[in-house]
Amino acid sequence: MFEVNLTSGTEEHYKEAGFVNTWYYPVLVIYHVLITLSALIGNPIILYGSFKYNALNVEEISVVFIKCLAVTDILILLSSAVPILTTLLARSWVLGPVVCFIHSFLIFVPGISQNIIILMISCYKLRYVMRPFSAPLSPSAVRNSILLVYLFALIYTVIAIFLTENAEFSFPDLSCIPSLNNPRIKVYSTVGILLLNFLPSVIMFVVNVLLLLLAHAANQRHGDTLSVKSLVFISAIAWIYIVSSIPKGIRYILQGLGRDPPLWLAVFQKEIYFLNISCNWLVYTVTNRDFRTFLRRFASRKLKDPSKVGSTSPSSEVTMNTISTGWRPSIQ
Repeated sequence: MFEVNLTSGTEEHYKEAGFVNTWYYPVLVIYHVLITLSALIGNPIILYGSFKYNALNVEEISVVFIKCLAVTDILILLSSAVPILTTLLARSWVLGPVVCFIHSFLIFVPGISQNIIILMISCYKLRYVMRPFSAPLSPSAVRNSILLVYLFALIYTVIAIFLTENAEFSFPDLSCIPSLNNPRIKVYSTVGILLLNFLPSVIMFVVNVLLLLLAHAANQRHGDTLSVKSLVFISAIAWIYIVSSIPKGIRYILQGLGRDPPLWLAVFQKEIYFLNISCNWLVYTVTNRDFRTFLRRFASRKLKDPSKVGSTSPSSEVTMNTISTGWRPSIQ
């Protein structure tokens, strides 16, 4: 029932295509190793610091979004970035047909979810700025909404599996993808790209332009640098996603026009896209003072277990973190 084509994933194919002899092959290997290590180290640190030390110290809803985004980034790392790194180093697909089939569809779930979660963060922040006295969202409602996003992405993936039933190794993608030989999956895939990738990215762009304009206006009127930093902190996540998605969008446009994109664009568009999963912790470090302090104390092993210091009641959360970590959080 299910078939896998690995013809273009052999080492011989790589040599015939001259890929390993190009100037950008070693650059690609070094770059991919760096972003993989960054994502592998950075995202668990975000989760550890947020759960145990309130390291980001922004409002609770933003923290919920950031935690869910970090989990999503880890899933993308494991389901896509790590197999591609293995392929780059081995110069062929060495993980076998079963992993190829699973890998070709598994990326849909965290990939779609990441896009929508970042859009949700942006829209939430816009609502927070434009209607600060409106009824606040509850953390449980946000978590349930994100679970529904994952459920939707899973249903989309299952339908895709039964529409195509085949997977193949795509040399330009350096990974396995669903076979597009079936007309049904072509239509399904095109609609999915438009509705789940292109449209959310456009809305995300508009929302974050508004956020930056509002932040600038607030700074001009009131000199409220704290609010500006808070907006930039969240908006930077979305801008990294938008910018890193541009090469992928160019590739889709070229393919839609019936033109084959050059090999370097086909290869690098996916690599640039991985900036989403590797740069968020760097954004938090640059824009959030408390996270910087947490990282310094984490690196020097000067953090103390909050469970062993003071009260752990919600009302004393800030006091507890101030005592246990040795720094005073600033509310952003």
